[in-house]
Amino acid sequence: MARPDRDKGEEGAFVPVATVWSEPMAQSWVQMLNNNGVAAMVKTGGPGFSFGGPPPFGFESYILVPEGKVDEARSVLEGFEAPGVLELSEPD
Repeated sequence: MARPDRDKGEEGAFVPVATVWSEPMAQSWVQMLNNNGVAAMVKTGGPGFSFGGPPPFGFESYILVPEGKVDEARSVLEGFEAPGVLELSEPD
């Protein structure tokens, strides 16, 4: 598995494009991105698995994509609204 803090692929280092409270929601977004040709992964913001909700019940999960795919990922995710989504990250 790629390490977002260390690995770089052809499209650059992995960077966050969205933050959600639910790891299952994050995993479904990753699947949607993968189905649309964008490599993606989830990085959790705490220990273990988050079922959702603010602390102490859960913690943030970050959806990461390669730097070179940020715009493509944002265009896929912008049309998909769901509860538990904290924000789509703004590109730097």
